[in-house]
Amino acid sequence: MPELEPFIVSAPGKVIIFGEHSAVYAKPAIAAAISLRTYLMVAPSEDEEDLTLEFPDIGLVHSWKRSSLPWEVVEKFSTSNKPTTTDELIPEVVSEISKLLSDMNQSIHYAASSSFLYLYVHLCNRQTKAKRFTVRSTLPIGSGLGSSATISVCLAGALSILGQHIEPATLGNNDKSVDNQDSEYIDSWAFMGEKLIQGNPSGIDNAVATHGGAVMFQRTQSSVPSVRTTMRNFPKLKLLLTDTKQPRRSSDLVGNVSRLNSEYPKIISSILNALEDIAREGYSIMIKPNLDERARKRLSELFEINHGLLVALGVSHPVLEKVRILTDEFKIGKTKLTGAGGGGCAITLIDDDVAESKIKELIAKYDEFGFETFETSLGGKGVGYLNDLKIDSEGFLSLESKEDIENAIGVDNVNEWKFCKRGGMTMIGVALMTLEAAVSPTAYIAAVLEVPTSSPFSSKTEIPFLISSDLIAKTLTIPALTTAANGTNLPKINFELAEIFFNLGTIEFKPNATPQDAVTAIV
Repeated sequence: MPELEPFIVSAPGKVIIFGEHSAVYAKPAIAAAISLRTYLMVAPSEDEEDLTLEFPDIGLVHSWKRSSLPWEVVEKFSTSNKPTTTDELIPEVVSEISKLLSDMNQSIHYAASSSFLYLYVHLCNRQTKAKRFTVRSTLPIGSGLGSSATISVCLAGALSILGQHIEPATLGNNDKSVDNQDSEYIDSWAFMGEKLIQGNPSGIDNAVATHGGAVMFQRTQSSVPSVRTTMRNFPKLKLLLTDTKQPRRSSDLVGNVSRLNSEYPKIISSILNALEDIAREGYSIMIKPNLDERARKRLSELFEINHGLLVALGVSHPVLEKVRILTDEFKIGKTKLTGAGGGGCAITLIDDDVAESKIKELIAKYDEFGFETFETSLGGKGVGYLNDLKIDSEGFLSLESKEDIENAIGVDNVNEWKFCKRGGMTMIGVALMTLEAAVSPTAYIAAVLEVPTSSPFSSKTEIPFLISSDLIAKTLTIPALTTAANGTNLPKINFELAEIFFNLGTIEFKPNATPQDAVTAIV
């Protein structure tokens, strides 16, 4: 591979709309990418032996000798030319890395550095020339917007390129395509990086930071995200994102919920199940691109109920309650915390009939309490790559504000950004989610099916699904679909699968899953 440096990798932050904390317990959650992002520049090091990580936003600058890294320990566990992730972190590697960080006193520096070194020794090798890695972010750090995941995704993407495990992204801003193995590879390694920072992450933050867009997510395995359902018809929602500036550590909050779950299993289980029901109900509302008045009212009510349940889990904070109370006083809409809670950020779903002057009045009130409010777009691009740089490392470091960063290298301001393929449909195993979609008798659903050799289909086939006749049964010869297709008017179809929407996508069947397992429709 030719020398690519310097280059930049970027990943978006996210807001969790529904499913905070319950996602850790294999419950579904809904999250969307936001326009605030993290940027990682990879540049040549002055000394090929000195590996440097600098993150001025948190005051981190540290270097390590390439020869000091635990290569021999890593090589005992990984012999593949393209390393794969493990179910859990390798304790021996973590232990050796901790010895290199003994002089770090700040926990945030320790977490970021351990994640960086763990990914580096797995994705690079002894022969990889040392580089200078510089991180800048327009995201508030530690505010529940997935900032740690954006760092992990940027590192996983950059190191996968340096290790020649993936090709640099090639898709432009306006290109559309389906997910590919490179983005999945980045996602899986970013999840390992998140384990070092968060302890027991749900996987949703790194999934959104990698793939972008909006997703309904459910984790069914310990090592990788198991089901990710792309929400293609995600509606335009007018949101205020309020950063309370109250710091907290997600791992502490996740740990406290775990403690409550151990001490009061029946009570906490009921709350987690209720959070699951809210996420599924919200999903059924938000898969429609246009929300009528009744749907918006229901969504607002779900915001309110969801926040109350999170308060019951002990993850709110007085500053978050202040945001919620002010929103109610100004009659702007409904507010809930987003992310781990304990401070951080809140999101407000603004009612349709609210005047802009009233919103500005509320924002001014937030300012009095030291809060920072963003108006952000949802569902943007995932991990991106830029190597046609008009800025060097020193220039990158000298950018003073978030606006300066966006103006100089932002994905919305620089046309040369390239992205991993995204927007397709992937199913890992047999999905456990339910999509309820109201369809007309003439509605079409198209899908490209990647099927195993043991299935009735011998190759990749593009198949139109006509929901009003027996065309499905005739085409696919699946008994369950025969039942679903025997009428002329099917107002509601339940699809138990990872992703079926009203447009073209990809479903990947695993060898141990049959079409009957993966595609089931019940009237």
